[in-house]
Amino acid sequence: FDYVNQCKVLRKVFGGCVNGCRRDWGKDIPVYEHISEEESQFGGHQCLVTEMIPTCEARHPKTERLCPCIPRGKVQVQSTLKITPAARENTNCNDVCSALSPKHRCDDTQFHYVNTCQALKAHFACTSCDVNQGKDIPNYVSKEDDANFGKCLTQRAAPTCDGSHKNTKRLCPCVLNE
Repeated sequence: FDYVNQCKVLRKVFGGCVNGCRRDWGKDIPVYEHISEEESQFGGHQCLVTEMIPTCEARHPKTERLCPCIPRGKVQVQSTLKITPAARENTNCNDVCSALSPKHRCDDTQFHYVNTCQALKAHFACTSCDVNQGKDIPNYVSKEDDANFGKCLTQRAAPTCDGSHKNTKRLCPCVLNE
């Protein structure tokens, strides 16, 4: 849900958000709201994102949902996905992927498969996992003088390919250019 729960994604999918995009609470969000201006104190016909953890089952009769839920057995992972750990600190995923070969690039739509404790533990010696925020997450905190040393960090916000930090090693979703 982290990737689709962004105003910029909702604007693109729904052709703009007539009365803007705002945060709201509800398990049926992210959505485009089909409520008239008279029915809503916020003007209706707008996009909503949430800080709650949405569910695939939630519904509302006056919204159009953007849902990343995929039925079991039909996961649409990029066929060329290669989950790749950074060899050193302060390296962004664009550089990690291009180091594999000139034909590889970071694909930020595939972070769903990387931004998990399970994926991080498969590549790093995590002492624990925690949720944090930063452009360099998901990552492993590898510098001993960092308060989070040994932790693997995930985030609720959509990760990006360009983040890096002097104390962390990234885990990156690399794919072949097509």
